[in-house]
Amino acid sequence: MSEPGRSNKNPEEARVVEHYRMLWDIHGDSHRSLDWGSAASQKRRFSVLLDEVDLKGRRLLDVGCGLGHLADWLAEQGVSVTYTGLDITPELLKQAAARHPGHRFVQGSVRDADLFAGEQFDIVVSSGLFYTYVDGGLPWMLDTIATLWQWTGGMLAFNSLSAWAPQHTPGEFSADPLRVLEACRQHTTRLRLRHDYHPGDFTMQMRRETSPGDRVDMIVSR
Repeated sequence: MSEPGRSNKNPEEARVVEHYRMLWDIHGDSHRSLDWGSAASQKRRFSVLLDEVDLKGRRLLDVGCGLGHLADWLAEQGVSVTYTGLDITPELLKQAAARHPGHRFVQGSVRDADLFAGEQFDIVVSSGLFYTYVDGGLPWMLDTIATLWQWTGGMLAFNSLSAWAPQHTPGEFSADPLRVLEACRQHTTRLRLRHDYHPGDFTMQMRRETSPGDRVDMIVSR
């Protein structure tokens, strides 16, 4: 496991680390330690995040990697990537590195835009990252998306709890999908928004423009 990146003290991040430490102490190597309701729902989100994405041989960064369960899912799919996991919770990263000694794990904050200075990934993916930031959730989410976009030369895929959900859990941040879509459109018009796989969740895929003559698609699914 790599050394931690530059420190960025933040009360929200400190609270998040304690939250996941508590879950780890209770549940151990389980989807419950990452606050997922079931392993099936966790894997379903992985599938949607990387739907129609050419993964073979790509350099992939998993932001908020937790225990490295995305690496498990990729192996189950028979996909070989150069995998890097990023997280702020040391206990989870230690376990992830023990489970996947052939992969790279970095302790650091997405608030540190220079964490991967001079390095770029083909694919950046993040699952379940945004719901914990209750105070200033939307500005933090949009700033984070901008940072993750800097880290990819190909595509960024992330998910979020949705403000369109019929029910909401107190203390969890939910974003308006159209507000996020509009913000992402400032970075690229090659966007795919999906809101059809879970009533309380949405996924966004953002791709780099390939050439001036390339066809530009915006797909909105509900």
